[in-house]
Amino acid sequence: MTEARARVTGMLLTVACLVVAGGCSGAPSSDGPSSASAQAGAIPERAALGDAEVSASVVPTQGLNAVVAERYGIERARNRVLVLVGLTAGEAPQRARVSGQARDLRGVAQSLSFREVQVDGFIDYVAVATATPPDTLRIELDVIDADGRRATLRFSRDLVP
Repeated sequence: MTEARARVTGMLLTVACLVVAGGCSGAPSSDGPSSASAQAGAIPERAALGDAEVSASVVPTQGLNAVVAERYGIERARNRVLVLVGLTAGEAPQRARVSGQARDLRGVAQSLSFREVQVDGFIDYVAVATATPPDTLRIELDVIDADGRRATLRFSRDLVP
């Protein structure tokens, strides 16, 4: 595993741990998602893009602690999930254009509006989707690197209360 991949995986697992534990205090969040839900959603989906790797995760926002929510500029809510995308080449984070769509079990589609957020030396692309658990989101993401190469990720994530 390259150092960059380990750092991205570590970052995604840190977000998952903050969701599960309710922050660094280790005190469980009284209004957060179940541990299994948070861990399953935070498992990154991956795709190659040239010599780089795209990682994407879906995390319920309700379980994020206030510091993480503020860092990403999102509002915590029961019916919202954070879609987090990163691109790394070797050990270096890369800029990209990210677009996507989320579709729930009823077939209702919503466009995902990604914005760039720089956190701790990483470049993350974040969007928020609306979905009320229990539900399953089917996510389709298009990631285009600086050289115009494109990767498409298609995956589903179950959301449980």
